[in-house]
Amino acid sequence: MNIFAYEIKSSLKSALIWAIALVAVLAALMLGAYPSYSDAKDQILSLLSNYPPEFLAAFGMKSNTLFSYGGFYSFAFAYLGLMGAIMASSVSISVFSREKRFKCTDFLLTKPVSRPFVFFAKFFAVLLVILAVSAVYIAAGIIFYKSAADDSVTLQRYFIALTGFFFNQLFFVGLGVFYATFAKKVRSVSAAANAIGFAAFITSALAALLEDAKLEYLAPPKYFEPLTVIETGSFDTGLVAAAALIFVLCVGLSFYRYCKSDTVAV
Repeated sequence: MNIFAYEIKSSLKSALIWAIALVAVLAALMLGAYPSYSDAKDQILSLLSNYPPEFLAAFGMKSNTLFSYGGFYSFAFAYLGLMGAIMASSVSISVFSREKRFKCTDFLLTKPVSRPFVFFAKFFAVLLVILAVSAVYIAAGIIFYKSAADDSVTLQRYFIALTGFFFNQLFFVGLGVFYATFAKKVRSVSAAANAIGFAAFITSALAALLEDAKLEYLAPPKYFEPLTVIETGSFDTGLVAAAALIFVLCVGLSFYRYCKSDTVAV
């Protein structure tokens, strides 16, 4: 079995579990929680008024947008994006640290294939898994949107906002590959993936809390924030450029490291 097929097969079970979990949470929020929020707007506004504005901003709870379908999705994305970030980090770290964790790197690299071939076989396997899960997520999002029959946001803008989930995952694939390639040891894939995901979540909350636009460049969840698309029709160009630059640097440096390191460090 070639490397690409092996990595796809190895990641299939976890990808299926993640896809089911993401769709279930998306349904619970957009089909379950959102109608309840809309029906109890006055009560919820009264409740939110008891909290400091900084606290609400840190958790994406903006009273002026929370009660529209697109605005509520933007609030929900703070947590759905976190799940996607952890998943993408987990898959990429697992795939790129497999030989390191099982101490069999020398076995893989003595096969009659080049290191660039091995790297890209693994990389494209991760991309395919992420793309498949994102496609399921986006399809579910569109179905839920149509069943809600909400006209506060157009389908076109909502679709673009949904694609932010894939781009968010793609960014964390870059971080995961970078970590797996440069770390001397990877003792726990889940621990590393959770650390990356929650670190990003905290920086995003901090940027919202301080209301500093410059800090958003250090907060990955802000790069593809749905509310920006829903309000303007597109993602923030500067933040997208920053995400693309970091992703290219992470993958490029990881590729160089993977191809140049000895078998102990790979």
